[in-house]
Amino acid sequence: MLFRSALLSLGLFAAGGGAGGCGAGWPAVMDPSDIPGIREGSPRIARVRDLGSVHIGKAGPLNAESDGMITVGELLLIEGSGFGKQPAVQIAGRPAEVRWRTDGGGIIVQVPLGTPAGSRRISVEAAGRRGEAQVALSRLGLVLDTRRGILHTVQIGGGDKPSIAAAGTDLRLGGARSMVLSSDGAAAYVLQSDERGDRVAIIDVTAPGGPRLFDTRPLRHRAHSLAASERAPVLAIVGSEQVTLWDTAEARRPSPWPVGALPDEAAASQEAALDPSGTLLALSIAEGNQVVLVDVRPGLKAVTPRLVGQLSALPSAKLPLLRGLRFASD
Repeated sequence: MLFRSALLSLGLFAAGGGAGGCGAGWPAVMDPSDIPGIREGSPRIARVRDLGSVHIGKAGPLNAESDGMITVGELLLIEGSGFGKQPAVQIAGRPAEVRWRTDGGGIIVQVPLGTPAGSRRISVEAAGRRGEAQVALSRLGLVLDTRRGILHTVQIGGGDKPSIAAAGTDLRLGGARSMVLSSDGAAAYVLQSDERGDRVAIIDVTAPGGPRLFDTRPLRHRAHSLAASERAPVLAIVGSEQVTLWDTAEARRPSPWPVGALPDEAAASQEAALDPSGTLLALSIAEGNQVVLVDVRPGLKAVTPRLVGQLSALPSAKLPLLRGLRFASD
C-alpha cells in the first residue's frame, strides 16, 4: 500500500481476550539460578498481560506499563501454573522465545513479528502436556508523512473489506525523511535532517496508548538512508561516504558501533538495503544504474566495510533509472 509522501510499516497489537486483561501487582523477575527449583506439572494459563515498555536487565522488581493491548515485539507475561523449568511457548503457531521467568513460575516472552490478526491461540507446553488461551489480535500501522513531518498511527481491520482508521496520537517529527522497523517490531526508526545535521528518532511501537517518541540520537555523519535487517537485530544508517551500524537486540535502546568508512565505489549511493542476516549492504547508484554490495560484518571492536561486488542492474539503459532496491526474504 503506497501513500503520497508517506511510508507504511505494519505491526500488530493484541487486545487481551479470555486470558487477558491488565492489573496491578506484578511478580518479581526470577534470577536464572532459581529456575531449577520450579516444580513440573500440567500447564494451565490463568491470565495473559502485556508489559508495555518495560526494560528488564536483571532479576528484581517488574515495573510494567500495561494498557491491555499487546503489540508485536512487546514483552508478554503469561501467568498460571505447571509451566515447569523449560516450557515451550507458541503464539498463533509461532515459537515465542522465553526471555525471563517470574516468581510463581510465570513466563515472559516477546510476541513474534508477523503474528496474524484475529482470535489467536497462546499455548504453553511442558513435559508433553499443554495449556492454552485465546487473545484477539488487530493490525496496527505507522504512516510517515515526510512532507509535513508527521507520524500517524492507524488500525487496519481485516475481513472481506479491509478498513483503515486513525488510532493513537500523531507524532510531529520535523525534517523526517524515511522510516524502518526493527527486526522484532518493537521500535521504528525515523531519519530526520535539518541545518543542524542528521539524527534518528527512536519510536516505541509497544508504548501504552500507542507509539511514542522514546529517544532522539544525533549522528556523526550525514545520512541518506536507513536500512534494517528483516531477521537480524541490525540497523544501518548510510551516508555517501560512511555508515553507522546499530545493534538493535533491545530495539528501544540500540547499541552503536563506531562509524565505518564506505569503499570509494559507494560514494555516490542514493538508497540502501540490508540483507536478512544483517551482514551485507546493497547500495544503489543512479549513474550507470549500479548496485554495489558491501560486507558490513562487525569485527571485535569496529565495522570495516569491504567491497564484495558491483554490477549493473539495467545494463541496457542509458538513463539513470535505478531508484531503490530490496533483498528477497530468502
